[in-house]
Amino acid sequence: MLILQAGWLENRLQIWGEVAPGNAAAPPDAQPAGGQRTANHHADLAGLAASPFDAGASLLGKVVEALAESRATARMRHVRPAAAWLPSRRNWPIPSHKGFLPLDWPMPKASEPLPEMAPWRVSVLPLSWIETCALLSACSNGPVLGRRLHVGRSLIVWSCLWRYAGALVARQSYLPHLVAVDGTQFESRWHPVLDTDDRQRFHALARELPPAAVCLSLSGGAPGALHSAARREAVARDFLEQAVDRLVRSAVTTPLTRAQALKGLHSGAHAAWLASLRGDGRRVRWDSAEDLQQLATALAAWRRPLVMGHAADCRLVFRLVEPGDPQETDARWWLTASVKQARGSGAWSLWHLEDAPPIVREYGLTALGQAITLCPCLRARGAEATEQGVPLDTGEAYNFLSHDIAVLRAAGYEVEPPAWWRDQGDANPVRLRVLLDEAYNDPDSFTRLGLDQLVEVNWTLVLGDHAVTSEQLKDLLSGDEPLIRWQGRWMAIDRVAANAAIRQLKERRGGRMTLRDMLKLTIGGGMVDGVRIDTGDFGTQGASGDLMRRLRGETGLAPVPVPEGFEGELRPYQERGLAWLAWLHQWGLGACLADDMGLGKTIQALALFQHARNCGVTKPILLVCPLSIITNWVYEASRFTPGLKVLTHYGADRAPGKLLQEAALRHDLVVTSYTLLCRDFAALNRVQWSMVVLDEAQNIKNPATLQSRAARSLSADFRLALTGTPVENQVGDLWALMDFLNPGLLGTHAVFNKRFQRPIRTGVDTAARTMLREITAPFILRRLKRDPGILADLPERVENKVFCSLTSEQAALYAAELRRLDEGLDEAEGAARRGLVLATLTRLKQICNHPMHYEGGIAGVRLETTDAVAAGELPAPETSRSGKLARFAGLIEEVVGNGECALVFTQYAVMGALLQNHLRELLGREIPFLHGGVRRDARTAMIARFQSEDGPPVFILSLKAGGTGLNLTRANHVFHYDRWWNPAVENQATDRVHRIGQTRGVFVHKFICTGTLESRIDALIESKLTLAEDIVGSGESWLAQLSNDRLREVLALSADAVAPDEERAP
Repeated sequence: MLILQAGWLENRLQIWGEVAPGNAAAPPDAQPAGGQRTANHHADLAGLAASPFDAGASLLGKVVEALAESRATARMRHVRPAAAWLPSRRNWPIPSHKGFLPLDWPMPKASEPLPEMAPWRVSVLPLSWIETCALLSACSNGPVLGRRLHVGRSLIVWSCLWRYAGALVARQSYLPHLVAVDGTQFESRWHPVLDTDDRQRFHALARELPPAAVCLSLSGGAPGALHSAARREAVARDFLEQAVDRLVRSAVTTPLTRAQALKGLHSGAHAAWLASLRGDGRRVRWDSAEDLQQLATALAAWRRPLVMGHAADCRLVFRLVEPGDPQETDARWWLTASVKQARGSGAWSLWHLEDAPPIVREYGLTALGQAITLCPCLRARGAEATEQGVPLDTGEAYNFLSHDIAVLRAAGYEVEPPAWWRDQGDANPVRLRVLLDEAYNDPDSFTRLGLDQLVEVNWTLVLGDHAVTSEQLKDLLSGDEPLIRWQGRWMAIDRVAANAAIRQLKERRGGRMTLRDMLKLTIGGGMVDGVRIDTGDFGTQGASGDLMRRLRGETGLAPVPVPEGFEGELRPYQERGLAWLAWLHQWGLGACLADDMGLGKTIQALALFQHARNCGVTKPILLVCPLSIITNWVYEASRFTPGLKVLTHYGADRAPGKLLQEAALRHDLVVTSYTLLCRDFAALNRVQWSMVVLDEAQNIKNPATLQSRAARSLSADFRLALTGTPVENQVGDLWALMDFLNPGLLGTHAVFNKRFQRPIRTGVDTAARTMLREITAPFILRRLKRDPGILADLPERVENKVFCSLTSEQAALYAAELRRLDEGLDEAEGAARRGLVLATLTRLKQICNHPMHYEGGIAGVRLETTDAVAAGELPAPETSRSGKLARFAGLIEEVVGNGECALVFTQYAVMGALLQNHLRELLGREIPFLHGGVRRDARTAMIARFQSEDGPPVFILSLKAGGTGLNLTRANHVFHYDRWWNPAVENQATDRVHRIGQTRGVFVHKFICTGTLESRIDALIESKLTLAEDIVGSGESWLAQLSNDRLREVLALSADAVAPDEERAP
């Protein structure tokens, strides 16, 4: 794993990285080159020791190549050494990720002094602004940039400052500057303008900068910002100013303005400065330094009110007062101005500033002079001002509201418009109101009709809070005044939107719509073709009001009994989940069950399937899931809902075209994969499905992919999504999921981007996040294991069997071993037969684990010892060669992603080493492996390291070495990668976690390859019909006592054991 860090140096973002040190890293007690270092060390870089965690030039070049499409080899030439001042202890730097420390790194003692800052040589790569933009934008998606590429704390804060700069630019909170670089050179700058709230946010972000963001030095000396909060804030301010300048230039620069700035002829210093502001470079091309200095002085005077306002901590506030007499024919508005303290309640009218402090008085008069240049109505009517304010007519008042407010606010003034005005886009009071006939809103009719029934509705035009006719609205629009007084209140009318509303009323009058469409308008906030649509009392009164209250969780749902035919028990929170699913299924509203891993999403879905069948639903259910878990679904369905007929649609022998439709109608549940959903979409879409269920629904998060478009295009009466991560990286992931569940709820993708995604990512509209949550919350049920209501329902231990398929390679090796056994079984007797059977069992279990495990055994690697493990001869295994390893890797990633820890048990030292190497690559951390060859002192250090708060998230143990005598309660997940077939031994291993001191529920995962000896022996042990418990307790030796025919039956390879090739056509 590479953790990417960044520092601000020489006006550029410089990236550096941390990785786990290689096997050749110096031991913790070794003295690194460069000798002992202290905070006063000022040696040159050549004398510094290289950090053992330094990522190096090659990795940094590849990162930039991936993110900014630069050439890695070209960028590597720009990598240079720098000193990184890092907290250090025992002559080693302490990495940001404690998992990079060696496993035998001794834990710090309480008596040890705190780590001191010391310089270490690292490789840094300065980024261009294009690369900076690409990297920081990618960081906004979350702390993970890609597989084994994570974002450090420093980059996260730089990304927050970058997004903050983008929000300032989006709000146009910036002004142009002219800065003297030396006596003769001047540069143009776009500087951010921060109000009181902005300054507070900036100070908070500056305080968040970690030492890693300011630790770099090219000379070796300690950076001043490392120990000074003021210097750190100065670094953050410099970055913010540079970011705002670059962002504004990227928005205003065109090829023409770029050429004008570089080569154009200018009529004066002012024109040269303006051209420079719209170019890539900052230098102002004008020969007369005196002219530029005069311009800089004039600009400073122009900005003086803003500077003084910040110094005095006050603002000039404008307030528009509407006419008091509604019958007045010549309506007169008044624009008042006062100076208001940003903190406190003090305010002074501009006509009574004699009692204000001198700095406030000077600010008020200076700021008013500048405001007059920005606001045409002040400039035109300023001479008519009285103590009551500046008089305006209705046209001037509208211009002030629609245009001048934005200009004044962008310049740092505060404006208080009338209460009925929000902004030009939202102030339009014309809308359409659609009303449902009360006869359709009573409980009996509502339930009987269902949401897809077309109903009669009444459409009316609404102006403000009152209904109007088309003729009345046209009469109001016939006047020239943009502001009108209607029913005792002033309002602005957008004539384009008002005429569109009149046209829509004419088109819709007498039409019908479904209750589902009414519900979507109510939940999502109606806006159709630029016209706001109001659903009146729908959703607040009658049956629709009861429906909305239940959707929003304001009214409880009636419990649903465990369905007849469901052979299992539901925990209380699962019963609540079933009731929620059944209620949404009743109304045909899509649902997303997003429970945490281990809480039983599968069992709740199966209970819903059985409930639907019991309620008379006859159409089949389509379940789409990753190929690796199809087997698991089939097993769980046979266990909990044995009465449901299950058809697996995958492999070369799957039913094509019309045959699939006929086969589906003969079954209750059809299970297929995402790949085949795309490949066989035409055949699948011909079937009338009662439900379409997506497991691991995050697979459709990208709306442009074929599988996402195919899933959203399927026809079904009800749609269900199962996922532990409804939003993986960014809010945009939510659109495709919700469009699958309830199409149109969030509008088109373009509308969603404009209404939610862009405002949330830029921070321009803070209400967008709240609105999105209110719209989507009724259809997403998310429970976490740490929730108090869930903790009370969870048993102390939850056991789960994970069924996996074999790859084609595994199946071929398995079949070859069976042929070898079959050839020698009839002739072997006594000890020879027993040895043959037990050796074959071992090799078959190795094949089920991974072909590399099997190949190591037949190549002469001693599986009973740890020679190969100690020598480090085993590479990382590939998940594509083993269905079990692929499933294991997915579950481990989910556990670690949830911040939980796990123990992994295996019988074999070689398999443990293979898993260790695989998890090192997968998680980017050192993973401990405790086996019989580990010395006692190293064993104690491993256990203490894992139990520590910042220890590794996964601990691999051999069943014999780690199965007893240990206390490892930091983990709450136990993975049995291969089975011992002795329940007592497995339970003893699980008890390393499930013991006194464990404060969380324990989840046990037992991996079984279906259609092999693993699944059959598991079934025999579970049934206890043919085996006595004392025989089972003896391990695997009882298998050698079976007859030849019975043994062949137990070890046989079934057709359903192999994961099919999805690329093959039926």
